Amino acid sequence: MRKVSLIFGHPKNIVIKKLKLFDEIEKNLGTTIIQISKFRYVFNYQKILFEIRFCYNPKKDASYLDSKKYIKQNFDDDVPESARDLIKRIKTKFIIFFGICGSTKTNSNVGDVFIPISTRRLYFKGKVITKREILSLKPSNIIKINNILKNRISGKTANDLTTNITAFSDNLRDVTLEEYENRIRSYADIVQKELYEIVRGIKNKKVSFGAILICSDTPKEKLKPKHNFKFKEKYSETLIETIKLVANSRNSSEANASSPRKVQVC
Repeated sequence: MRKVSLIFGHPKNIVIKKLKLFDEIEKNLGTTIIQISKFRYVFNYQKILFEIRFCYNPKKDASYLDSKKYIKQNFDDDVPESARDLIKRIKTKFIIFFGICGSTKTNSNVGDVFIPISTRRLYFKGKVITKREILSLKPSNIIKINNILKNRISGKTANDLTTNITAFSDNLRDVTLEEYENRIRSYADIVQKELYEIVRGIKNKKVSFGAILICSDTPKEKLKPKHNFKFKEKYSETLIETIKLVANSRNSSEANASSPRKVQVC
C-alpha cells in the first residue's frame, strides 16, 4: 500500500482537542484514525495509508525543555520530539508538513495560508531574546523548497524563518516586539519553529515534499496561541483539501508529474 506521512508541528492535543482536526478528517473523509503509539496514528483513504506524526520546536535545546513545561502546564499535553529528531526516522517518500506561523507582513491576516518556497534558520542561545542578539542577527543560508503544493493549494508563497523561540513580550529582554519584527522582516515573510529542520533532514533525498503554514498571528494582532484559535476553520479546510489532492495525485497519472525531487540548497 502506498504511504504518505503527515507531520504536524504541534503538541498532539492542540491538533486533536483544540483544533479538532482528527474529527474533521474522520467526518470529511469517511475514515477512522487508529493510534499506533503515543505520537503516531494512521488512517486509510483512497487506498493510501496516511501516517500522522508530531514534532515541536526545531531541536532539543533549553528552549525545547522550557516549552515542554509550558505546554504541560497550560495545555495538559506532552510535547513530542523535536523536528530534527523526528525527520531522521521518517522513511516515507511522500511527506506533507502542516504548521502555524507568525507573519512579518502588516497586510497579513490570521487564517492566511502560506506555501513556503524557502527556509532558513535563526537559533537563539538561551530561553529569551536579547537586544544584543537582535542587533547581530545573521540567519543561515537559504534552503529552497520544491513545494509540490505550490499553485495547487490556494495560498501565498512565502520565505520562512525557523527559530527556536516564539517571540512574545515576556521572553524579550531590552528589546520590543516591534524591534524584533522590523529586524527579521528583511529576512522572511513568516516565522515558525520546525520547517527548516524538516527540509534539511530530507535534503538531497528523493522525497516528494509539501508544506502548508497557517497564519496564527500578525504584527496587527499578537496573542499567545492558547488564546488565539481564530485560524481553526481555515486550517481544517486546508488540511482536508490537501489530503484529497494528495490522494487524487497519487492515484492518477498526475503522480508521475509530481515524482520525487531533491530539495535544493543555495
